[in-house]
Amino acid sequence: MLDELKDLWRMARVDGWIFTNATFVAAEVEIDAAAAARWLPGGLRLASPATATLFVAHYPETSFGSVYNEAGLFLDVRRGGRAAVHCPWMVVDDDVALILGREALGYPKKMAALSLSLESDDIEATVERRGVRLLELRGKVGRREDSPPPMLARRACNVWGTLGLSLQRLLSFTPREQILEASEVDLQIEVRESARDPLHELEIGRVLRAYRYRLNIGGAGVPLPVRAVSPLFMMRRWALRYS
Repeated sequence: MLDELKDLWRMARVDGWIFTNATFVAAEVEIDAAAAARWLPGGLRLASPATATLFVAHYPETSFGSVYNEAGLFLDVRRGGRAAVHCPWMVVDDDVALILGREALGYPKKMAALSLSLESDDIEATVERRGVRLLELRGKVGRREDSPPPMLARRACNVWGTLGLSLQRLLSFTPREQILEASEVDLQIEVRESARDPLHELEIGRVLRAYRYRLNIGGAGVPLPVRAVSPLFMMRRWALRYS
């Protein structure tokens, strides 16, 4: 398995930037702790207080030739006494990005329709999937932030592997990022109910802080498998990862 990961990670050209001039709008939000805990694989526990990062992103330049949009959720967790993030849900509008993200890093990507306007001072974003408008984000860009928190340069712990009786693994890795600029955003988020993408279960609440980033993003070495994950986890999380 480690050789497979090495081959996939080489495809992403870890010696340079994989993504350049990417734009993210990200919000740290309050979530329901009991609901979020049910979304975690073994080996991870939810941070306290319970928070998550909800984001949308546009990638105009990639090392693998795709230009695409993305939305995702990172739960703030702890593993072995250290802070980390876990991604239980992510959608994109490009199939190559979907395949690479799933196969190399365990991001549970699905296809969706994303409409993003992130470059002006008036932020607008919508995410639609299977006839449901899952997310709407609207906001106003504020003052420039000289010392923003990291967007992606945080220890990630994702589940890697296929559905079925084969063994899944919890991967640990930390993306490399260069923050080119960042600004505060006054952001409002609306989440709609969907059986296939049940973000509403988290009862996403108050936006604690939000930023618009422009980033270069690269790899940080081969993702390390740190423990086995029961196949039952994938089956319990069917709606989030596969439907």
